[in-house]
Amino acid sequence: MDDIRREAEATTRVGKLQYIDTYLASKFAFLRFNYFTGDAAGQNMVGRATYAASSWILENNKSIRRSTWSPTSPLTRRPHR
Repeated sequence: MDDIRREAEATTRVGKLQYIDTYLASKFAFLRFNYFTGDAAGQNMVGRATYAASSWILENNKSIRRSTWSPTSPLTRRPHR
């Protein structure tokens, strides 16, 4: 957790990673990063920090298989009418 926190907080002067919630569903793990952002609303701040932390997790755990979702992927695309 210390390494992940260091990566996340390296992207901001204000944001502090408090904890990460883990939700398991079948073979997937979903992570919810929780930050303290001071007086800032922090949407961009936590997005950048979470991207940095997630990148570190993937880079340092080669056994994790990355899965992505896109609104235009074949599984989520609505048929044209």
